[in-house]
Amino acid sequence: MNNLLWGILLLCTCLCIGCSNDGSDSSSTPPIVTGFFPKEGDAGTQVTISGEYLGSSFEGNVYFNGIEAAEYVSYTDKEIVAVVPNGYVSGPITIKRGNTVTRTEEYFKFKSSNPEDNYVMGTFRTTVICKDVVYFTGKANPCDYTSEDATSGCIGEMGKNADYKGSSDAKSFALWDSTSGDMVIFKVEITDIGRYYLSCASATNANGISANVEVSNDLETLKDVSSLNGSHTMGIVNNGKWNDFSNKLEFGGYSLIVPGTYYVRVVMLNEAGSGGTACLKFIEIFN
Repeated sequence: MNNLLWGILLLCTCLCIGCSNDGSDSSSTPPIVTGFFPKEGDAGTQVTISGEYLGSSFEGNVYFNGIEAAEYVSYTDKEIVAVVPNGYVSGPITIKRGNTVTRTEEYFKFKSSNPEDNYVMGTFRTTVICKDVVYFTGKANPCDYTSEDATSGCIGEMGKNADYKGSSDAKSFALWDSTSGDMVIFKVEITDIGRYYLSCASATNANGISANVEVSNDLETLKDVSSLNGSHTMGIVNNGKWNDFSNKLEFGGYSLIVPGTYYVRVVMLNEAGSGGTACLKFIEIFN
């Protein structure tokens, strides 16, 4: 009898271990992705993901570069049809089933139906300096600031000279005590097409001050400030002094779809129409 009981107990133990192992193997095996198609697409594209152990819609999720799929057309253990969401989704596709996760080595590539969304960013960055100035109106100074808080001063006043061609090696060009509508135009060579932005630091000790930035390949057109694009105008906070460059501004984006020579115009504006406006430094152009 004792031997019989021990035999039954041993049999039950083996069966339990077998059941436990079968369930454990199934739940702990990570999803296996054998491929996905298409390899690129816009938001709303249906992507078919093939593999094994993908799970079901009750326990699984699909992420495009960390952003969950907008919806699931179908979801089985061997195939998922997921809809690409909005956002920056270029990157790996991640399948999560329960506590297991698999990321594809191959990247899905976002490709918008809008050509402007397909530009490669981060390929171009330059800082314009005095030598890049081709035209300005008003009183101006070339400035070499040795620190971010502009503790050093100006090299010397250039005066009102619209024919100035940029003979100074100074790092910053400041329209100083300008009247509303005074401008400076820089020349820059754009090698990569794309959507470009301009960033700078600014200081002012007056209220109602703003700056307008426009980019064009037509220099003569930029000299006319009778009509400005308001969407490219930003206000500058009065921080009480000229050497406090805590105003950080960013303008853009500007779609430059042909490489070549471009001109960047900065117009200083004052709601009062006269008196001091502001000066800018560290003017960077980037895509």
